[in-house]
Amino acid sequence: MAVKPIPFALLPYMRQAWWRKLEQQGIWHGANTTLVTMLAGLGLLGVFFSSLFAFTSLQDGAVDRGLMVLEQCLNTVLMGWLIVPIMVGSTSAEGRGLQPVRMGQYPLGDGDLMAIGLLGRMVQPVYWILMASSLCVLWPLSAVALPTFGLLAGILFLVFSALLAWSIELFGSALFSSRHGREMMMLGVLILLIPLGFLVAGDFSMDDEAVTFTLGSRSVLLINMDGSEGLLTKINIISPASWVTSAGSGKNIVQNIFLLVGVVGLSSVLAKVSLRRVMLHPPSSLSSGKGATKSIGGAPWLPVELGPLVLKEIRYLTRTLDHLLGVGMGVAGLVWIMIRPDHLIFVLPLGAANIILNEAAIPLNIFGLDGPGADRYRLLPLNGRQVLLTKNLAFFAVATIQLLPLVLAGLIKGAFALTLTTVFASAAVCLVMAVGGNHVSIHSPSPRAFFNFDSKEQAGGGLALFLAMVIWVVPAGVFFGLLWVGMWAVSLGMLVLLVFAVLIYRWRLSGAGLAFEDNAETMRSRLGKE
Repeated sequence: MAVKPIPFALLPYMRQAWWRKLEQQGIWHGANTTLVTMLAGLGLLGVFFSSLFAFTSLQDGAVDRGLMVLEQCLNTVLMGWLIVPIMVGSTSAEGRGLQPVRMGQYPLGDGDLMAIGLLGRMVQPVYWILMASSLCVLWPLSAVALPTFGLLAGILFLVFSALLAWSIELFGSALFSSRHGREMMMLGVLILLIPLGFLVAGDFSMDDEAVTFTLGSRSVLLINMDGSEGLLTKINIISPASWVTSAGSGKNIVQNIFLLVGVVGLSSVLAKVSLRRVMLHPPSSLSSGKGATKSIGGAPWLPVELGPLVLKEIRYLTRTLDHLLGVGMGVAGLVWIMIRPDHLIFVLPLGAANIILNEAAIPLNIFGLDGPGADRYRLLPLNGRQVLLTKNLAFFAVATIQLLPLVLAGLIKGAFALTLTTVFASAAVCLVMAVGGNHVSIHSPSPRAFFNFDSKEQAGGGLALFLAMVIWVVPAGVFFGLLWVGMWAVSLGMLVLLVFAVLIYRWRLSGAGLAFEDNAETMRSRLGKE
């Protein structure tokens, strides 16, 4: 019997472990995993039909049209490889997928670890869909002028896409494994807001001949109708997808193949360096003891028995990527409103709704970051109601921090009624989400990891996320139902809605506290599973 290489020998065991975990947790446990898999299936249909159109166009002699559609398909596949790992979970994260950190305990080389990490992804159905999409884009390459070079370039492009996706994932894990790395990431997000400000400040115009962008007194040609000129055309030259189509059509074959080999090599080096960094500094490790004890005192505005726990929970929640995304949304909304005040009427309420939905994982799984240590709350002189209150107050505080830029923008621009309406609606939704989240968190808890997006591990999965979105239907009905009367009437309606939400929250908090006390042992067992 031939001896298999180590990565392939481990593949059956990784497959069994992944499916066993899925059976234990249920198909609806991972909201993002289920949702992204369904969306990836729709994307596969889009790539298939687009590839079919590109293939028929190339066969019929419409080369320019076929190559343009083919480039779009290649870029779509590349974006799929980059986005899916972020949404469905990191292979290097605590408690999810394969952990190269643990594999580092064995005498394995970097090549084996990289192969194990890449193969460990392929046991998940969403990656089967990505592989199928990747094969679809190779189909039109068989109809180009030089199919041999086109297929070679296409295969190099797909290898580059897979390696780049894993490199970025590992690099992100390495970056967030230290406090300085997280600060650098936040600085990068803020820097990216600068070009966003220019885009919001400018105007786009399109006619029968071209698409232009105007900022002040200067205009830039983005692209003309035949795609031969413009800024986007120049940028497309450095796109790996254009290297594939150029090689297949016989243009600069050696140069384009060399460039594709180069980007494959660069992504491999980045993956190796990031993998070593993750193994030396696991992303699940917390900050140093100095940072952890800096705020051990209580908050003066809270009872002494609740303050330290609320602060602890806020520190936990601000170590997740969802929090950074929420802060970025708030700052982006502030910049947008400052530059284009006429957009305030829809940027303010929609921005608030997106921020609250972005943080939906917090109330839907309030014990996830505690893990099996959640049962330690029973050792404290607190009842179940007080424990849940500390968790909910932390959620309210984090949501408030992220909403502050939007509220500040609304007040600066003098939209007092709209700002008040948005605050009342957001508060009401947060309270109702906390009511449902307390119930789901007790009866269907799941572990989560620091320095990762929490939404993919929220208890209740896609169904709970869907219900969190449906909650916004009531404030939306009040908004549009009273808007014809006036914005102050809408604010009054939202205030009434907030009063009802407060009453519902107070009514259900005690019952949820008793449920927590009754289910503590079961919760510890569920939270202890990986």
